[in-house]
Amino acid sequence: MEQAPFRPRRELIFRALALYVDLVSPQFTACRYWINGGFVTHKPWAEPEDADLVVVVPPGEAAKVTQPEFLPLLSLPSTAGKVHPMGGLIDSFVAIDHPMALSPWELTWSSVRDQHHNVVPGVSKGFLEVSA
Repeated sequence: MEQAPFRPRRELIFRALALYVDLVSPQFTACRYWINGGFVTHKPWAEPEDADLVVVVPPGEAAKVTQPEFLPLLSLPSTAGKVHPMGGLIDSFVAIDHPMALSPWELTWSSVRDQHHNVVPGVSKGFLEVSA
């Protein structure tokens, strides 16, 4: 992060991300976090808006995310756009730890986009996985 562009913004997002992981992790016996987006990508033309996150949860515990106390920790679509947790610094979704549930995320997040948000054909990238 020290040599990445827009360091102050990345540090702010990182603090929100660390707090988010601390809040979500105790809700499950185990979970992993897939992290993507401008926060983890070197884009000198634009500072990152947020960290994109998928919380990968055990199949038997997926129903926990529908509990009222968990809802403020997710990105929710609404009539006014999206509601993001952590003051808009996190864009978070939940996926069950199963290949069919994770495949769309892998496909989307491995795509490379240019500064106009167009997919760059024939180019792919990775994303981060953090266990907590």
